[in-house]
Amino acid sequence: MRSAYLLFCINVGLVSGFQLTSLSRLSALHYVDSDDESAMPTRRQFLALITAVAQFPILSQSADASSETVFRRQTDRFSYVFEPPTDWAPQNKPLKTHLDEVNFKSPSISKYEYGITVDPVRIKSLHEFGTPAEVAAKVVLSELNRDGVFDVTLAEDAFAADNDAYYQLNYISKGKRGEKRFITKFYVRDQMLFALTAQCLDSDYRKLQSEITKTVDSFRIE
Repeated sequence: MRSAYLLFCINVGLVSGFQLTSLSRLSALHYVDSDDESAMPTRRQFLALITAVAQFPILSQSADASSETVFRRQTDRFSYVFEPPTDWAPQNKPLKTHLDEVNFKSPSISKYEYGITVDPVRIKSLHEFGTPAEVAAKVVLSELNRDGVFDVTLAEDAFAADNDAYYQLNYISKGKRGEKRFITKFYVRDQMLFALTAQCLDSDYRKLQSEITKTVDSFRIE
């Protein structure tokens, strides 16, 4: 998964549809204290939070009347619900890198996992960041700027759903570590960014597609 709570300042090149005509390099890299309101990410930096989903520490899991596998996270600042595949449990990470974070890994399928992060942002809605197509183009560019990645393509058009409450992306990243499929779903509410990222080897995606779709759909903000 993505490495740390690091914000990348990105110069986005010209985009025609999803064909990127200009690639920029990372111009800055710095750590931000999530308790410092003045340091909250700008619209450009918001992109890095979407694509910087790391490995995450264990969080409490609670039962739900509809399913024994429901994971509910509730604090005085936010609340969300997620239903991982049966028998999956949150995984530990020694260093916390987001305001709040959790990771689930398959006990039997290599490279198959889900990550959830919550971070403060300055924007109040996804519309302030751009349309789904604009966000998708920026995500592709950001992925291409990562070390070891040499090709990124959208598997389908990015879309907004639930009255534009969330955006969802489906893309393939090819690099030195193989070819991976990523499904990213994210919300902005009360100036908080909620991001869920599912990933697996692209060669496994067809057999996992139904489960991934169901699991990603289960993620919602309360």
